[in-house]
Amino acid sequence: MRRIFTLTSAFSLGLCVLTCIFWLRSYRPVAEIGMSQDSVDLLKGSHDYWISSSEGYLRLCQQTGTAPLATRSDVIIPNVLLISARVGDNSLWNLVVPYWTAVAATLVLPLAWLIVRMVKLARTRSIGFEVQACRTQCSVLREEQVNQENP
Repeated sequence: MRRIFTLTSAFSLGLCVLTCIFWLRSYRPVAEIGMSQDSVDLLKGSHDYWISSSEGYLRLCQQTGTAPLATRSDVIIPNVLLISARVGDNSLWNLVVPYWTAVAATLVLPLAWLIVRMVKLARTRSIGFEVQACRTQCSVLREEQVNQENP
């Protein structure tokens, strides 16, 4: 269980570092190379999925069909926006997340791991002091016992 927690924390920390890199990259000027934003297509076919990044926001998108759609915006939680539309067989949804929210979410496990490690270290140190005190006390008691047996 501890190893799984450590591995997932390390994976989450890696995602956090990548998210920070993409966050910084989202502010770079891309007009000179003919692109308005960074974008990656995940699957092509009847359903198009893609991820795009620009100006501090990460967008997860899915579209079915090619007809232009009037969109509706809903706020899921503060600063996270869901944009969706549906007409017949055509549908579209975009999940817009600020990068700072993604960084905060990916930092939860590494911070929890760090807190657990610090608590364990503090306990180990306190137990070490208790063992040392017990050894000292035991040696004093042994000396007293020897002195009482051999007057």
